[in-house]
Amino acid sequence: MSMKMFRFLLFPFGVLYFLVTYIRNKFYDFNIFKSTSFNVPLIGIGNLSSGGTGKTPMVEYLIRKFSDKHNTVLISRGYKRSTNGYVRAFSSSSPESIGDEPFQIFKKFNKINVVVDSNRVRGVSKILSEEPKTDLIVLDDCFQHRKINLKLNIVLTTYHSPFYNDFIIPVGNLREQRNSYKRADVIIVTKCPELISNDDLDHFRKKIQLHNNQNIFFTKINYDNNLKGDSKINLDLILDPIILVTGIANSDPIVDFLKNPDKYTALGGKIPKGALLVGPPGTGKTLLAKAVAGEAEVPFFSLSGSDFVEMFVGVGASRVRDLFKQAAQKSPSIIFIDEIDAIGRARGKNSMTGGNDERENTLNQLLTEMDGFGTDVNVIVLAATNRADVLDSALMRAGRFDRQIYVDLPDIKERKEIFEVHIKPLKLSDDVKIKFLAQQTPGFSGADIANMCNEAALIAARGNKKAIHHQDFLDAVDRIVGGLEKKNKVITPKEKKTIAFHEAGHATVSWMLEHAAPLVKVTIVPRGQSLGAAWYLPAERMIVQTEQMLDEMCATLGGRAAEKIIFNKISTGALSDLEKVTKQARAMVTVYGLNEKVGNITYYDSSGNDAFVKPYSENTAKTIDEEISKMIELQYIRAIEILTNNKEKLTVLAELLLEKEVIFKDDLTKIFGKRPFDDELPEIATEETAETAVQKKETKEEDKKEITEENKN
Repeated sequence: MSMKMFRFLLFPFGVLYFLVTYIRNKFYDFNIFKSTSFNVPLIGIGNLSSGGTGKTPMVEYLIRKFSDKHNTVLISRGYKRSTNGYVRAFSSSSPESIGDEPFQIFKKFNKINVVVDSNRVRGVSKILSEEPKTDLIVLDDCFQHRKINLKLNIVLTTYHSPFYNDFIIPVGNLREQRNSYKRADVIIVTKCPELISNDDLDHFRKKIQLHNNQNIFFTKINYDNNLKGDSKINLDLILDPIILVTGIANSDPIVDFLKNPDKYTALGGKIPKGALLVGPPGTGKTLLAKAVAGEAEVPFFSLSGSDFVEMFVGVGASRVRDLFKQAAQKSPSIIFIDEIDAIGRARGKNSMTGGNDERENTLNQLLTEMDGFGTDVNVIVLAATNRADVLDSALMRAGRFDRQIYVDLPDIKERKEIFEVHIKPLKLSDDVKIKFLAQQTPGFSGADIANMCNEAALIAARGNKKAIHHQDFLDAVDRIVGGLEKKNKVITPKEKKTIAFHEAGHATVSWMLEHAAPLVKVTIVPRGQSLGAAWYLPAERMIVQTEQMLDEMCATLGGRAAEKIIFNKISTGALSDLEKVTKQARAMVTVYGLNEKVGNITYYDSSGNDAFVKPYSENTAKTIDEEISKMIELQYIRAIEILTNNKEKLTVLAELLLEKEVIFKDDLTKIFGKRPFDDELPEIATEETAETAVQKKETKEEDKKEITEENKN
């Protein structure tokens, strides 16, 4: 009799088994059966099927991940052991006394404690009562065991035999019904093929039907003769919060070299020594390095630049030597040094004592080690910094860091993808439009978007909402960019009127200028350090022309110009406006060469060596000051002319602002009519138009969503 026929005959018993497990789970769901909670993080690893999903490698990964920083204990059932009850592993333990898998893990990892006990509640309680105190407990094969509340519940399934295609025992291999996966926080699909398309991954995700609070990860855990501990099992890419790496140069050559070094050395090529990741904070430089290591499936040695710096002389250099020695022993491998500017600063600068500098010694040793690799040592050094300008030139030369990869801020398409990742664990309302949010956040990094999503969730929670609405995301942007609202701030009616006309002046001038950024909203509610603010959505341009910069300056001066026209007085509230236009004008004259009198010349030094020396004469300095002042005054006069011609509409807008405190683009349309230049600018009100327009003018020139803050005393 075949196994298939045998299982078919046992089908009635499967129905009975299903009912038993179903009722048991419902009793736990309705809190009839109680789960015990503990004041220590508990991580559970399990599966729905009867085995073969790769739990042991996952357990080993978690131990590697946490054992260095936490006093970790592993609890296992200890199958096929000769002992009973609670047993702690000791040096004299054997596979017979604690079981095969616990014994294997105990011998492999000497930094953790291993305990076997079929009663998990008793096991956890005894562990917590013993010394030394435990601050993390990992439970093996405990998905069905619901007597304990877990901090993180991980379920494994294989790519070729997923749980949604299986049946309950004895007909199939499932130990309970398929929809039990809903209890899991993380679903990991193991034993994925080497080549897997995005369509196949999307199909897999749709089949599982993830909930908002669940995450799914795919990994290639294979069991073959080449499996060598952590040189092949590297799950950092899977479980670390690697969201999306934006603006990345192609890392395939590095990955391909690590996988197939012979292909390159056979032709006489030498190993690329390293790659330097440069970019603004929050763009994913560290995550990119981890992703490269995970893709290449090689050992990954990660340290921060500050880890090498100690008060004791010689410690930093010693750590560099040890690091490179370990990497060479486990080659092919990757060394990653985060924030390398901590030890890689240019030598000789800011050295006041002239003595032996520990940082310089560490840097010298790093330079020596990077030169010391032979052609047969397959080690690549990755480093990340957002201060590439301060690094030593010897570190930057070819032969050390052969490639510099600029990790830029994400464009609109990349922002949309980042949003899609960060909103997965959130409960969203149907009115949330991701494309619109991506359009609303030019200049936001991946970290900024993550913060925005979290802030939106907090705002919704404060409002006692059951889901996060579109307005919550917009409020989150306002809070991040502008600061917290201060509605209780005492402002006199006269001051409030001045603020209203000031903000209305900004809105009016920007509406009338072709190249000024389109208005999003204007408010006179105090927020952060400002008493009022105007939000604009700048176009993402690759290059900026003179007319565009002048229009932006004119719009910025619109607030002060409005005060002059209406009250014939000016206030100190335009401090931030004056600071902004002064910086813009100075950049136009001294950096970009956009002034006719100064000419086609720049005094900008990208090396940063001109910090204490002016690269121009006193006469030139006088000319620069005159041209900056002239440029600002011309735009101020221009703003006054525009507001004088539209004084009545300016007054209507200010009165409306006093009444409502917050006005939007639609309000300006009613007063001024349709803006004649909107056809050439991104239309933020509709998704399709926004995407089309921004694709024509994508840029990363703006550092943040532009906000003009005024009335800052």
